[in-house]
Amino acid sequence: MSARLIMAHDHFTYLVMEHIDEIRVEKDYDSFDAIERALILTEFFRLLAKAHRRRVVNGDIDLKHLFWRKEKKQLLSLTGETPV
Repeated sequence: MSARLIMAHDHFTYLVMEHIDEIRVEKDYDSFDAIERALILTEFFRLLAKAHRRRVVNGDIDLKHLFWRKEKKQLLSLTGETPV
């Protein structure tokens, strides 16, 4: 389960809860084989490049916010961003 605090307009603050049933990259990185690690890092660098184009600070994208969807070989982010 993850949550995000979102500030909206002048008077409202709300919390968005979501369940991500995927592998947490930071916690399970050692369990991936070499090919999966290479794929994850490649997708991570694509995500960083996308963030840089949008002027997002590096600290906002962290391994603890990333999840790996093994069957689709897809990196997911709590920020809602995907690498491509």
